[in-house]
Amino acid sequence: MEFKRLFDKSVIPTEQVITSLLAQIYPVWEEVCLYILSANKILFETKYFTKNYGWSRRFYKGSKTICYLFPEAGAFSMLVVFGQKEIESIEHSKNQLSENIYNTIMQTEHFHDGRWVWLQILDDSDIESLKKIVDIKANKKYT
Repeated sequence: MEFKRLFDKSVIPTEQVITSLLAQIYPVWEEVCLYILSANKILFETKYFTKNYGWSRRFYKGSKTICYLFPEAGAFSMLVVFGQKEIESIEHSKNQLSENIYNTIMQTEHFHDGRWVWLQILDDSDIESLKKIVDIKANKKYT
């Protein structure tokens, strides 16, 4: 299923536009964004990704991209690029991820620069898995 995204490069989307587009899924978007930002020194920027994918919110720590979130009508997508060490962490965290998220990651082809994993979020059922992914990408340590 294809969802409407923000493709007009000349118009930087405001938070109000994003909120309106996301509609009922906005609370999940907000929770994921706040969780990502809670990790030490993570920042974000609103960035035009490409003409095929439109506007995104890029989360990064230094020069390392944690993930991109793409607002869509009633949904959003998360793009995460996993390197080999992160894939090993994913394998060790299998029991902490939903079956759907884990299988999507493991079935994504591995290229020279990693696995470019696209996850479409339609509801809050995978929110804990998304948080675990963020932890792995941000190298968050547990005490």
